Amino acid sequence: MSDVPSLRRLLSGALIALASVAASSPSQSQSQSQSQSQSQSQSQSQVRSLSIGLSSDVTSMDPQWNNSGPNVSLAAHVFEPLTMTDRNGRLIPGLATSWRAVDPLTWEFKLRSGVRFHDGSELTADDVVFSIERPKTLQGSPASFASFVRPITEAVAVAQ
Repeated sequence: MSDVPSLRRLLSGALIALASVAASSPSQSQSQSQSQSQSQSQSQSQVRSLSIGLSSDVTSMDPQWNNSGPNVSLAAHVFEPLTMTDRNGRLIPGLATSWRAVDPLTWEFKLRSGVRFHDGSELTADDVVFSIERPKTLQGSPASFASFVRPITEAVAVAQ
């Protein structure tokens, strides 16, 4: 029953979130007034935000700096991996549309086209190689991701 503590934590968090929403909810007329003014200011400045509730503080937005629960949870909402898992634990495409074992020690990933970074630059195979190599180079990380990539002896970008 190792799921019981995590279920309790989840339910406690949900109850706290509901209580804080209920406690902070303005009356209906206040809510309508606030909603109208928020819509006006948002349409003027096009400001958008994302709020994510976590059980502990995030210590870094760098997805490879600290392998801690809150950091990994936040990174899952912001960054996309090559592959993901579905609810049954099967691998599904992420940034990679397909992958195959070339031989017992070599994997080839085909990247999804049209993926862009926040600055508009396109994702390339060189970016993936960089992301695989980088954790091994970070000095002073409190909980390194290097152990996940250390078994990879070489990552090579193949021109298409």
